[in-house]
Amino acid sequence: MPDSTKPQTHLLLEILDSWRRFVRLLLLVLCMCSIAAVIAYIVVKHLPSNATTELQFGSVHVLFKQPTKEGDNYLVLVSPHGWERTSILVPDGSNLKIEAGGKVHVDLTGLMVALQARSKAETRVNDLKKKDPKERARCLAPEDCFTKVEMEAIKPIWDWVGPDGALESDMRIANPVRWQRSILPKATYGALIASLNDTDADVSQPGLVDRLSANAFLVKSTYSQKATGNRNGFLYFAVNDVVGPKGSRAKDVDFPDLFFVDNIGAFYVKVSVSPK
Repeated sequence: MPDSTKPQTHLLLEILDSWRRFVRLLLLVLCMCSIAAVIAYIVVKHLPSNATTELQFGSVHVLFKQPTKEGDNYLVLVSPHGWERTSILVPDGSNLKIEAGGKVHVDLTGLMVALQARSKAETRVNDLKKKDPKERARCLAPEDCFTKVEMEAIKPIWDWVGPDGALESDMRIANPVRWQRSILPKATYGALIASLNDTDADVSQPGLVDRLSANAFLVKSTYSQKATGNRNGFLYFAVNDVVGPKGSRAKDVDFPDLFFVDNIGAFYVKVSVSPK
């Protein structure tokens, strides 16, 4: 909101009003930076010699890199918001191994509806306890007196899932047309998938997302494969979900992230690439 900036602007003017105050502020910032640098140096110095040697940020989602005698290990953070670049090269003939954990939810909207239903049920029970002493003794906790209808409304449509994705049995509630529009139609929602590209490029590059989706393969919790043929190059990850509409009925509206914007959570993925 516009008004929220007024106190900050007033404070800044007071600081800059005096050179002495400005110098103090500058020294304080430098001091804080120096302390952070010293802490970082101590942490790195005390790491084992074979521990993490590289950290990457920005458009690349690799958190750590660890060279070993067998090859290179990487720790990657995969969020459920479309394809993510790692810049990890998987050469032809090398051995690729992937292990993943973590949880994601592909329907934040439905989760919020369920939470609102629980809040409404708790309010009803608490109001009832205030009016009736017998109900106060019977409903020691609000959930003790939830109705069957309220319990059904409280349960989210979709569960939190790991890298293996939703159970096949849970997919019975999925719209079959939407499921066929997911990145990898043979995989369930929320499953960890990957793709390889011959160049290391940002996913915003025109046409790259379509190429990655066309070459996607299922990873899930564990994956091990020798890189051969077309399955080699730079590694990308995604969480399986529906791809937004484009063309015809969508009337030229191109919104591929339509079903990714309400996803939450993350997968932590260990990638090992060993020589031929």
